[in-house]
Amino acid sequence: GVTGFGLTEPDVDSDSGSWKTRGVRDGDTCRLSGTKVYSTNADKAQLFTVMARTGDEKGARGVSAFLVPRDLPGITIGEPEKKMGQKGAKVADVHFDDVPVPAANR
Repeated sequence: GVTGFGLTEPDVDSDSGSWKTRGVRDGDTCRLSGTKVYSTNADKAQLFTVMARTGDEKGARGVSAFLVPRDLPGITIGEPEKKMGQKGAKVADVHFDDVPVPAANR
């Protein structure tokens, strides 16, 4: 299957210390909320690797990677961006609205 990658955020790019996307533990799940822009393969991906803040530590110490299946409730995929010279892998915004990601996927 095709996978996607979510790292960059609006207004803060790839600065992990400024990310707004959060993963908050809730029992056997982590609730993922935020927006990633220019997410690779977003239009086709069945599984996303998403970077999100899980702690208040500065920099990378407060960041975790999540494996997020596309079919979970609360995921919205935007329209693919039209990028000059990049035809093979489309990119789009991906919005996460309180998505219940299994804690084992962190």
